[in-house]
Amino acid sequence: MKKLFVVFLFFILGFNCHAQKEVSVGAARSALLYSKLEDGVATNYQTPYDGLFVSFTGTLVQLTDDISLRAGLMASYGLYQDSEELDRESYVTLPLDLRTSGYIGRTMVYCSFGLRFAYGLSSTVSPPDNPSASIDLYNSAVDYSRYDALYGAELGIVFGGKVLLKAGIDRGLVVRMSTDDTKLTRNVLSAGLGIAF
Repeated sequence: MKKLFVVFLFFILGFNCHAQKEVSVGAARSALLYSKLEDGVATNYQTPYDGLFVSFTGTLVQLTDDISLRAGLMASYGLYQDSEELDRESYVTLPLDLRTSGYIGRTMVYCSFGLRFAYGLSSTVSPPDNPSASIDLYNSAVDYSRYDALYGAELGIVFGGKVLLKAGIDRGLVVRMSTDDTKLTRNVLSAGLGIAF
């Protein structure tokens, strides 16, 4: 799987050299959503991971003047801590979006929607006062999948053709972990700044 990401990265870096590309950084909240049956009643709760992301995107195909198919690569890291545990996760994500855009003067406004394919690089749990004593959930007895697929949308503004401001929301399609009474999926909220070139 890691080889696939490397091949895709070189593909992305090489496509459509004259099309618009964007590099951005920002903050994200990645919530693991638990749906649990308790005494026959469904109860929902979540573990919110707060963290950072860095992403690169570019145009694969310009379908019309205002509509394009875009792809990219995003790396993210987040953590959650309470009095009992410190949880940390990191992902590499491949977004594939259909974007429509328009201009107000020199300011471009866009909306995009599509799929995200994510691979979990790490997911650990440790005591909050001893992060080195961590358990890797991907290599433990817990059946927690590294693989995730999400669908989502993003809104963005590009000022002067250069400075990018964006926000997005993604909802998980894959049940990452399932037991007799609990199912786990993942949602993501993000906002960031970037440069278009």
